[in-house]
Amino acid sequence: MMRRILVSIGALLAVSLWPVVAGAIPVFEDHGGSSANISGWANEHGNFVVEWSGAAMVAPSSGASYSAVSSLFSLHTGAFAFSGGGMQFTFQPAEVSLDVIVRADGTIGGDLVGGLVTVRAGADGVPEAGIAGDEVVFVAQPIEAAALETDPWNVLFLFAVTYTHPAVSSLGDYVTWQGPYAGAWGRGASFEPWGHSWNGGGFTFSDFYQTRRIPEPATLALVAVAIAGLAFSRRKLAVK
Repeated sequence: MMRRILVSIGALLAVSLWPVVAGAIPVFEDHGGSSANISGWANEHGNFVVEWSGAAMVAPSSGASYSAVSSLFSLHTGAFAFSGGGMQFTFQPAEVSLDVIVRADGTIGGDLVGGLVTVRAGADGVPEAGIAGDEVVFVAQPIEAAALETDPWNVLFLFAVTYTHPAVSSLGDYVTWQGPYAGAWGRGASFEPWGHSWNGGGFTFSDFYQTRRIPEPATLALVAVAIAGLAFSRRKLAVK
């Protein structure tokens, strides 16, 4: 009986934790600095807090583009730099590929269909970080998008990250990417998020910043119930 209860709790916990990405929206806060004016993302499953002063990876961003016809946002560049978590290395020959499909639906988040980020070292690797030549450093899948109107860093994505090398793992399980393409979607009455095609422009760099997920109270309570159930099960087995 107890085994069935634990299995049920585990299944419920898995279901509750899985859809953490549905409908996340940016939480606005004026930083007045060199980062987008948001503090994180939020949805019914919890909050994602951007650590603007934490670990970050920087990549040149002048080659980015968005097509309103194909709904594809694309950035491909040949360098990156990383700092944070006790590890720091400068720009190296590399391959950073960011492709996300977001359809215009009248909202700043748009209709995010899918996409992929791949960060791969160049032929020489990054010896000081233990990264071999042509080695993939991490891949990431998009969770949510934001097309901001007046913010100079007005193209943002929230990504879930899978690391294939520990050198940049201090970025955490989630990252927020910000791109500097002010005015890309128009302003005021002409503001049309994900509704305009554009190519290039903006500043020199874009950034991936570490982002922490804070579960909602109900999820935390469910985790506590699951832990309590496991503790009870172990105690019962010990008594036997």
